[in-house]
Amino acid sequence: MREFITVYFRVLQLIWLVHGNFQVCHARVSQKKKRQWSAREKLMIIAYYEQGHSKQSTADKFEIEPIQLREWLRNKDQLMKVAPYVQKLV
Repeated sequence: MREFITVYFRVLQLIWLVHGNFQVCHARVSQKKKRQWSAREKLMIIAYYEQGHSKQSTADKFEIEPIQLREWLRNKDQLMKVAPYVQKLV
């Protein structure tokens, strides 16, 4: 009986130590920052797409949304006016 009481009190001490040192962790939720792509980068991604890759595979490779790629494709002429030196890269 004496051993039982000793073990019981040791278990209580361990429980108290564990709960006494327990700290509540709060998850930190951070907002994603919007990435900004230069005209040159956009045109290089468009060139990759035009080499025969699908919109989805291109979007996955460069970690963008397919709708973002469609917008860039639609505005390709304006991008070329902003960065005409990229014509040599394509």
